[in-house]
Amino acid sequence: MQFEIPITVDPFDDEGCHITLNAIFNDTYEGVMIIDTGASKTVFDSIIFKEIADFMAPDPLIYSNGISTEDITEEEKNEVITLGINPGKISFYFGSIRAFQLNDFCVNDLQTTFIDLSNVNETYERLGKFKVWGLLGSDFLLKYKAIIDYEKLVLILNTESIG
Repeated sequence: MQFEIPITVDPFDDEGCHITLNAIFNDTYEGVMIIDTGASKTVFDSIIFKEIADFMAPDPLIYSNGISTEDITEEEKNEVITLGINPGKISFYFGSIRAFQLNDFCVNDLQTTFIDLSNVNETYERLGKFKVWGLLGSDFLLKYKAIIDYEKLVLILNTESIG
């Protein structure tokens, strides 16, 4: 089954843009997501989600490039560096969202990662834009065989399995 989710091409600066869409969380909260084809994982803002519900484990696990704190020494923990939106060491929280909805498309019990997106939201705030609730990454886009149709301004998701 295919779903067409309306998207917005939002100018970010004089030369760039972000592709955004609206999402509903747990049938109650509405927020804006950025479609980030360069992000390997879908992530949600830990600051926003801490305010609205207890989605995350009580203690953060420090991860970088897929390395768990259980797999590295104390000394190595202090040296962990990650590339991406938050330079340096980054805390990831694992949890689930009971219902993640994009228009008529819904994923129940979405197991996901939460990180601090303050960097992104501070930039958006300076530009007078909306708060970003998360980044829809390549893992999600690949799983649902996403197609971004710029002419129709829709994200097409397919629920048939890959392969």
